[in-house]
Amino acid sequence: MLGNVLAGEFRSDLNCAPTGGPRRRSGTKTKDEETAVGEFARRLRANFSEVYSEMADRVEADSVFATPNTPDALGSIDTFRFEERTLLAHAVISSQ
Repeated sequence: MLGNVLAGEFRSDLNCAPTGGPRRRSGTKTKDEETAVGEFARRLRANFSEVYSEMADRVEADSVFATPNTPDALGSIDTFRFEERTLLAHAVISSQ
């Protein structure tokens, strides 16, 4: 259930069409669902930050993500650590 929240939030943040994603996890279907998933994830991060990080790491390890070519396509970088790595890699490449 919580993995679905993280996957749903990740997909709703994308600024591109999802080309891949977590196995066995579906995205939100309506705007109300998207809003509820985003709010639930924000509350998890705010109130249970240590548990949230551990849970996000487990979901990321159990998932297959297609990483967009640019960090702009990721939208908010707040769900999984690979989003941070994508942004940092892009920054390093851009600075060279």
